[in-house]
This record gives sequence, structure tokens and C-alpha cells, in this order.
Amino acid sequence: PLSPEGHFYDMFTDPKFNSFTISAFDTPNVQAGEEKIPGLVTQDWVDDQRDKYGPDTPMWKSQVLGEFPPSSEEMLIPLTWAKMAQQRWEDTEPSGIPVYGLDPSGGGLDEISLCPRSGQYVFPCRTWQGLSAPELCREILKIVDHDGVIYVDDVGVGYGVKGNLQETDIYTVGVTGQRSPEEDPDDRFRNLRAELYWRLREALDPNNENPLALPPDDKLLAQLTRLKYDIDAKGRIQIESKKRMRSRGEESPNRADSLALTMKSPVSGDDLPIGVDREARDEIDNALYRPSPFDLAFW
Repeated sequence: PLSPEGHFYDMFTDPKFNSFTISAFDTPNVQAGEEKIPGLVTQDWVDDQRDKYGPDTPMWKSQVLGEFPPSSEEMLIPLTWAKMAQQRWEDTEPSGIPVYGLDPSGGGLDEISLCPRSGQYVFPCRTWQGLSAPELCREILKIVDHDGVIYVDDVGVGYGVKGNLQETDIYTVGVTGQRSPEEDPDDRFRNLRAELYWRLREALDPNNENPLALPPDDKLLAQLTRLKYDIDAKGRIQIESKKRMRSRGEESPNRADSLALTMKSPVSGDDLPIGVDREARDEIDNALYRPSPFDLAFW
């Protein structure tokens, strides 16, 4: 039961049909604490789902409890998590190589947002409006630490911005959110955007040993806590689109998007910046390497 809509849901809620709900906890393997029936759900799998998603998420209710989620969409980041992250900010220090996320926006009144992060410390976003690609690059060159790396949303106007930055000595990588996820062997995410935002959710979880600390930015807080996620027909996590957010009266989450871009993994030789020599690239890649998409140790 992936969402409370569609033909299956209609039949399940129609009194003319007999319906049955079988939770993972009702199955022989879980009740016995051992694999009596090969291939059936096990306690280890249940524990893995709890670690991945948490017991209060649609994925847990659907895949573990066998229940229809209360809504086809849920808030991605709880307000309490975001507020706790802001409370940690003054007591957190920057550490490690700086990473930047740049959302150039689509023009008009939408903000252009640059979000710097160093370790668990998220700096206040730098924002602009109405800048051309060359103007934006000149502003960025005044801010970005040349020892760091900048991840640019390269869809639309961002493609030109990425090209301009790659002609400088700033380590620049383009990110296309609709591409396939980076590290997703279990097919959990619909696309890279969903994977990056889920990493951000994990990084803000106060139960982590070193959760992120957010600056006192009310606009960033609002954007993060108004984002919704859904489950597609294949059971994968997807993040609400900007177009969908605008349709329900929400602003484009440019600051949140720029922060999510800092969750990007280091790149391979398939997408190397132009203006940085091989030795410098290797040094940065080595410093940014991490073994797991959810391992925050290297930050």
C-alpha cells in the first residue's frame, strides 16, 4: 500500500471487498526471530527499514506495517529537527574543506542562493536577484574559498554559470537533479535530487552523533520544513517539485536547494572542471572522499 489513492486503495476501502492487513510483525520469521521461510521478511530487514526511514514515516507504515500511509505526501524535515539545528549553531565550529551549493534560480524574482558548509557548520546563505551569469560569477569569485568545491545546479541558466566558473580556478561540478541517484543499490530514490535531500534529512537528524547546525535564517527554516516527499509507483522516494510547490502557494526553495547540493558526493573523472590542474583535483578529491553517502565523518 504505497499511497491512499488509486484502484487498490479504492478496493481496499470498499465494504464490498474483504480486506486483510498483514504486518511484518505478523510473519513467521519475525515472530520466531529466525528465518523459517527463506525469502520472507526477517527481523534484520525490519531493523534495516527502521534505521533507513524511521518508524514515523510513510515508508515504514507502508513496507513494514502493511498500512496505507495517512497521506501520499509527508513533510521531509520535521520542524523540531530544524529548530534544534539552529540552536546548535552558535556552539558549532567550521571544520574541514569548505563545500558550496549554488542554485542559480530561473531568473525573475526567484533568489539566487549560494550556501557554504564546512563540516557540520552551515554558513548563512548568500543571495542575489536578477544577476546575469557573468555578474554572478564575479560575485562568487569574491566569496568562494579556492581550496573548496562548488556544486552548481546546472539545469537551465545554471549550465552557463557552471561553464563560466569552470573557466576559473574554482573546483566546479555541475549537478542535475533529475539524473539517476549516485549510491542507491536498494533503489530507494527516484532521482539524484531525492537522494541529496534524503542525505540532508539524515544529516539533520538529532539522533546522529554529529548533526548539522543551521544558521538563524527564518527563510531557510521555512523552506526546509515545507518541503514534502512522496512515494512513487515503484516505492521510491521523490521530492516535491518546485512547480508543485508554487501551485500550492509556496515559494521556490532556492536556499534549501543550495544546502542540499552540498550533500553531493565527490565526482570521478567523468565531470572534471576545466580550470583546475590534475594535481589540485586529486588533492581535493582525496580530502573529500567518503565511504558512505550517509557517513558524515569526513565533514
